[in-house]
Amino acid sequence: MFLDKIYNTSSFRHTVISSIVLCIALILLFYLARWSSDTGVAGEINKSVASETREVLNNANGKDLQGLAKVVTHLSTTAPRFFYVLQDAEGHRLAGNLPAVQPVLGIHDWRGRRMTSRGPVFRIHGSGVRTIDGAYLFVGLAAHHFAEDRRGLKDEFIWLTVFAILLIFVLGLVTSGRLLRRVDAMSHASREIISGDLDRRLPIRGTNDEFDRLATSINAMLDRLQALMNSLRQILADEAHDLRMPLARLRQNLEHARNKAVTVEDCHLALDQSMAQMDSILIVFSSLLRIAQIESCARRGGFKRLDLAPLLREVIELYRPVAEEKEQTLITKIESDLSIEGDGELLKVLFVNILDNATKHAPPGCTIHAATITDEKHICVEIADNGPGIPEPCKAKVFQRFYRLEQSRTTPGHGLGLSFVAAVAGLHDATINLIDNAPGLRVRVTFARVAG
Repeated sequence: MFLDKIYNTSSFRHTVISSIVLCIALILLFYLARWSSDTGVAGEINKSVASETREVLNNANGKDLQGLAKVVTHLSTTAPRFFYVLQDAEGHRLAGNLPAVQPVLGIHDWRGRRMTSRGPVFRIHGSGVRTIDGAYLFVGLAAHHFAEDRRGLKDEFIWLTVFAILLIFVLGLVTSGRLLRRVDAMSHASREIISGDLDRRLPIRGTNDEFDRLATSINAMLDRLQALMNSLRQILADEAHDLRMPLARLRQNLEHARNKAVTVEDCHLALDQSMAQMDSILIVFSSLLRIAQIESCARRGGFKRLDLAPLLREVIELYRPVAEEKEQTLITKIESDLSIEGDGELLKVLFVNILDNATKHAPPGCTIHAATITDEKHICVEIADNGPGIPEPCKAKVFQRFYRLEQSRTTPGHGLGLSFVAAVAGLHDATINLIDNAPGLRVRVTFARVAG
């Protein structure tokens, strides 16, 4: 069963393909090596034969055919590496250690036995020339040793190929088995996650190979999905809790109108109160839908280059009368050329929410500072006040939907303002930090600056 799985893996198929490619490569290499060897050995034999032929002719220089025959006879007994035959013009053998041969001129191979009819057939590579009185002289070297070497090389090549293929095959089985075990472990973990174990994660061995990198990415995705699901559960619970009160009041108003309203004015008053409750509920749903749209990154298509400076000044001037009405001092220090990529409408609402919280929760007589801090890569917008601030344990919770501090529950609102701020900041890849202003709160939003 396990072997069947291995045979169906892509790594095993790659191993088979690699084995076929290796065989083809080894065959080509073998024939290339043999051709090179044949060429080199043949060249050396030709040189030796040519040199020996010149020596024979030089030794017989000035002699007649009988003298040349004596030279060939002498060399046949003293030079065992070479083979000779001297024939007259009619083809009769005169001397040498080979029988009569066909008088072929030039370099060629001769196959046959030596002087006896018994014994092995030799392959001799040599050269034939015409000499004195039209006689024919053949001088050659035995080439059968070369053929034996070629056969030995061929056998070695066959065994090497078989060994290489077996080695690759075994390595392929081992590698495929290891990969299959890792894939099975990841598949098993995935099935457990699908079954409902959302805390389960894909195994990581710590080798930082491609499986570890894939598992790390998938685990990060699962962490994000689990966080979103937990957030969704919390949103549903909080929404049910926060909407229960206005819905209960709405029902109470309608019930009161049905049971106790006796005049048209009483009915109108009850309907007006019910419509106000419905408007409050619709505002909550509208805010939730807008936050969901922002978190889905659907608004990124409308991003363009913009300058934060005039946008900030516009928002500040909008809230200056509000601050003056509450006897608060609004101090600004906005630099110029604050270029970023973003959605101007969403950013305006972001800063409106921050300034609204500052003016709403800071008591009369407080000072509110709005300033920018820039460097080559970043633009920081800070809005600070010296009001009551936010307790340290609550700073991470205020960005949750419907979360409100105890001192804020007496003021109008639904606890969605900072959730909207966090969603817009995330859409713009900006970071938002809540810093203790001692006393009060400093809200810092950091954007990436667009060059030039």
